Amino acid sequence: MEKFCKSVKMDCEEKLKRWLKRLLNMDKLEKYNFIIEDNDDKCSGYMSRIFFITIKQRSGSPRLNLDLVVKIGTTVKTVGDTFKIDKFFLRENLMYNNIFPIFSKLEKEKNVDETFDSYPKYYGHLFLENSQIIAFENIKKIGFKLCDRKKGMDLQHCKLVLKAYAQLHSLTFALKDQYLEIYNKLISETDDIFVDLMLSEHSKQYMQTQRDEVLQCLKEHDENELYENYKNEFENIVDTCIAILLDKDDQVVFLHGDNWNNNFMFKYEEGAPAAVSIVDWQLSSIRSPVFDISRFLFSVCRKNELDKLRELLKYYYDCFSDHLIKLGSDPEKLFSFSDFKRHWKKYSQFGIIGSSMTMKLAVLDETEAPSISQLECGIDYNDTFNIVLSGKELYYQRMKDAVTAYYEMKNDVNFLD
Repeated sequence: MEKFCKSVKMDCEEKLKRWLKRLLNMDKLEKYNFIIEDNDDKCSGYMSRIFFITIKQRSGSPRLNLDLVVKIGTTVKTVGDTFKIDKFFLRENLMYNNIFPIFSKLEKEKNVDETFDSYPKYYGHLFLENSQIIAFENIKKIGFKLCDRKKGMDLQHCKLVLKAYAQLHSLTFALKDQYLEIYNKLISETDDIFVDLMLSEHSKQYMQTQRDEVLQCLKEHDENELYENYKNEFENIVDTCIAILLDKDDQVVFLHGDNWNNNFMFKYEEGAPAAVSIVDWQLSSIRSPVFDISRFLFSVCRKNELDKLRELLKYYYDCFSDHLIKLGSDPEKLFSFSDFKRHWKKYSQFGIIGSSMTMKLAVLDETEAPSISQLECGIDYNDTFNIVLSGKELYYQRMKDAVTAYYEMKNDVNFLD
């Protein structure tokens, strides 16, 4: 088995050089030096293998010198077929090749001074030999880095992400308002791969397992009221989640869709976060903005930030409204604060479900992290992600804080008033 896994990695690296030659219109491979490093963060890359690649041209002019992040879909056909990984790569390519350029053009047309550019530079994609490859700029090389996933995000980090999401979401509303034909074409090209993922037996089983673990943790710590509330509301968590996802609304946007800590990288100035770059757009879909906002907040916030949930939500909407006005559309007409409150009440349940599915990944030690290589080696999906945590107290505290904030919000009839 170990020999098989090593051969998979070697096969990927050899293919990488050939694929990059074609992707970047390179000539003879011997003219370039390739430094290929496997991803050293085991707590990411669950849909693909990730490599960091430096390419330096030895001779000729102008010299090619690139630092890339390259994602490759698994080369094991049974794994790729089970999770339909092709669809996730196609979705990310759609966002970078179609959606973002249209949004950028709209902002340029309206002379927007502060644009939505919170994503890495994209170098392209290839679909070859039953495999998929996508290349991006390695933004670590220009100073971006992850926030400590175990600690969660403070107010400054959260506001940077919420502002970026607000800009992203407002662009969909403006596009629909001003260029309905283009909007309808994009919508018609975007199927709901997120629902397809959640309907898979692997996802259903994983969702149920995580729900049971949350309940067990609350019970062990005598959180009786939280336990009963959570147990009653999520007795049939799979059906609840699917029902929320299928509940379509006319006020929808293009979402990021994968809202946990390791998909946000930050650049710092004098020790404070100054910019965010959002990565991994493979789960992008079209639905209420609250799906992005609620899952993000309940998954990454610490207690101090969850105590400011009302402030953070109002900050998001202010940023959304401001950007939509700059784009030339009326937020009161398209998505008023009353609309936002209605959506939050209707869809924020998804955020607490989503947090239960990623919280263990946020607090585990790196040695405990699952990886796609385990799947490639034939280990069952749910066995791979059935993690026994060494730091279970941290998991309890983070999950308790999220569940507490959710029910305090839900029981407050004047929330957001």
